[in-house]
Amino acid sequence: MKTFQLEGKSREVAATSADQKRALKAMRKNNEIPAVLYGGEKVSHFTITKDSVRNLVYSPEIFVVELTIDGKKTMAIVKDIQFLPEQPELPLLPVCFLTLPRSPCAG
Repeated sequence: MKTFQLEGKSREVAATSADQKRALKAMRKNNEIPAVLYGGEKVSHFTITKDSVRNLVYSPEIFVVELTIDGKKTMAIVKDIQFLPEQPELPLLPVCFLTLPRSPCAG
């Protein structure tokens, strides 16, 4: 299986839905996509750029994703990608990743 390298920046989730809606709208204007990493010690919310995820989404290959979020590397797979029906060219809704457990043979 091939490895795809992807960098992200962590983000804070707003307490109220109105603040969260404004933050997500501003993020999308900057060509960023919200993303969530599940399966670790805690759920991590971060952003990725549209350009960085394009080759991951539109590929016939299956990738293990090496996520680097604020300098911390994690191996993951894509769990879910959501598209808006009126803008199917790239995901604008959250991209969800699932952490892969460390293999005892990996050394």
